[in-house]
Amino acid sequence: MPPFVMFFEEEAELKRQQAKHFLRFLRKRNSTICLPVIERSDIDNWGSAMQALTSAVQKEKMLQEILEDLKKVVTQTRETELRPFIIEFLEKQKRNVEYLESQISYQKLLEEKKKIESDFEVSAETSASGRKT
Repeated sequence: MPPFVMFFEEEAELKRQQAKHFLRFLRKRNSTICLPVIERSDIDNWGSAMQALTSAVQKEKMLQEILEDLKKVVTQTRETELRPFIIEFLEKQKRNVEYLESQISYQKLLEEKKKIESDFEVSAETSASGRKT
């Protein structure tokens, strides 16, 4: 199993908890809550690790942009209680994107290594069969 599978599972649970925490915080302040719609990917069966990681990075970056926009609004309106809360979420989000991007780089390296090994095996088989004739 790829190393990021556990990350996805943990992150899904963590994001649910963070969302509940954030909504409780807003409700305590009697704030109006207007949530953005982030739709689930249409893909039910991921063809490759790279496909899953690429989709995850896109979703994480979308969430990061939303948090950046929220941080700007919070800063402009001088929401002193909300600002540290948003900054904490944003820092975690940035780390998630960095982790996923590093996993993409790692997957690319693995794919290159497999291709080189495959090419080497084909070359070795061709050389071996050439000697027999």
